[in-house]
Formats: sequence, C-alpha cells, structure tokens
Amino acid sequence: MSEETTVSQVMEQQTPDTTDTTDRNEASTEEKDFVTAEDQAPERPEWLPEKFKTPEAFAEGYSNLEKKFHQKESDLRAAWDKEIEELAYKDRPASAGDYVLPESIDAEQAPNNELLGWWSKHAWDNGLSQEEFASGIEAFKKADGEKMQSMEQAKAEEIEKLGDNAPERLQAAALFAEKFFPQDVMDAVYKITETADGVRAIEHIMQTVKTNTIATEPANRLDKETLESMMNDDRYWNPAKKDMDYIRQIKEGFEKLG
Repeated sequence: MSEETTVSQVMEQQTPDTTDTTDRNEASTEEKDFVTAEDQAPERPEWLPEKFKTPEAFAEGYSNLEKKFHQKESDLRAAWDKEIEELAYKDRPASAGDYVLPESIDAEQAPNNELLGWWSKHAWDNGLSQEEFASGIEAFKKADGEKMQSMEQAKAEEIEKLGDNAPERLQAAALFAEKFFPQDVMDAVYKITETADGVRAIEHIMQTVKTNTIATEPANRLDKETLESMMNDDRYWNPAKKDMDYIRQIKEGFEKLG
C-alpha cells in the first residue's frame, strides 16, 4: 500500500506551482514601472545647487533673497540719512527765532529788518550754530561798513574836484534844484549831484536860466545898480568862468544908460 499512488498525489505533482510565477510577474511589473518613471523624470541641471529640487524652487529662493537684501539696504540708507541729519543739525537752536542777536544789533529794530529775518531762516534751515549765525552778521556788517567807507571816499574825491569853494557851489546847486525842479524828479537830481560833473551840469542850467531871465527883462530895469551887481558874477570877472555873452550884456546895459 505504501507504493500505491493516489490520484490526488498525481494531480498535485502535475499541477504547476503558480505562486512563484505570480510573485515573479509582480516583481517584474514593479521594476518596469520604476524604470519607466525614472526614464520619464526630467534631467536635473548640472548648475542647480543640491539644496533646490527644481529650477523653479531656485528662482523663488533667489527672488526672496533679493527682496530681503533690498529691504535691508533701504533700512540702512534711512538710518544713515537720519544720522547725517542729526549730526548736521545738532548745534542749531530749536527754531529760527531762538538765535541770539549780537549786542551790536538794535533789538528794537530787529523785528522789522527783512534782511535779518532772511538770515535767521537761512541759518536755521542749513543747521548753523549760534556762533556761525553771529559770525555771519558780523561779516555782513564789516562788508557794509567797507562799502559805506568806499562811498564816502568817492564822494570826498568828487567834492575835491569842485575846488576850494565846493561847499558854496554844492549849496547853491541844491537851493536851485529845489526851486527849479518838481519834487517827483528830485531823487534823480540828487543822484546827478553826487559827482562833480553832475554839479557842473546843474550850474550850467543855473547860468542859462539866469542869462535868459536877464535878457528878457525890460531895458529900463537894467539900471546901474543891477549892472554893477551883475559884475560880481564869476562869469564876468573870473577868467576860468568867463562868459562872453554875459559880459556883452553888461557892456550893452551900460551903453544904454549913457
């Protein structure tokens, strides 16, 4: 009986073992899927750093880094500008009106002084200290004093050109101008008389007016006393100012008197 073989045993021997075959097939399929996925994956660029999975991730990281850099740069610039401003303005007073005027400036006239107001604002806007503000005023006063001195010197030189009787000539010209010219042109006349040539021009007008006045007077008014008074005029006796028409009028006046 031990050598007998049952049908079941025969069937088992003839039936193929499909378990190993199935496992091998599944393994082969997975291997094929892996190879296919690996073949389909994009090739990694050589330049891409290891910390980034894709070029897109690298671009995004670079963009974020750039934003942070510019933000820090902007913050540093703002801090630097603030520090520079504080350093530049550290010595100026709280306001333009807090500058202390030098003793040489009349405090009562200061509020109406436009130039002083301008200087105060300019000094404060530019961060000048009290010492720099006062130095500016002193420098202006010095320049203004030098200008006035130069003008006085020029005036003295012009007066000297008029000779020893310059004061009398200036006074006569001023009296004539005030009487002869209207008030609205007096400023221009005063400017003319600031020079010796201008004074001579006024004197010429004076002589012309006087000559015409005498020439138009009636003959009977040129009496001996008038003629003798006319002879005291510089145009009659002064060789430097001799006026032949004026001398002729006096001569004809005496001839008419017989």
